[in-house]
Amino acid sequence: MNRPTPKELHHKIMAAQDSVRKGSIAFLNQTVIACDAIDLEYDIEHDFLSFLPECLNELTPAEYAGHYPPQTAYAAEISGLELFAFKIKKSPFRFPVYIKFAHVDDVLWLVSFHQNRTSMEPV
Repeated sequence: MNRPTPKELHHKIMAAQDSVRKGSIAFLNQTVIACDAIDLEYDIEHDFLSFLPECLNELTPAEYAGHYPPQTAYAAEISGLELFAFKIKKSPFRFPVYIKFAHVDDVLWLVSFHQNRTSMEPV
């Protein structure tokens, strides 16, 4: 079987949305996320929680941009967890966005959130 399946991806998306609704979010590397926030022209402290739910609500299994099977994280905080990457075509930004996360114990671990670098043209 080729993993992740669309059903598995759907469940990961739903779990991520639920964690965000509960405010259960952790940033793997805050410095990198902050630098990417500057590039996307948003304030991570004030804006992030207002548009992250919108971005996650746009996700479908069709936007999966990760590996088959998913990559395994090596960072100490999430070591061994699977990483799920998506390209969000419709976002609050002028560009498509790339998001990569891990999910465990109702916590969304945000690994990457930046402009989709494979598509640098404005939408």
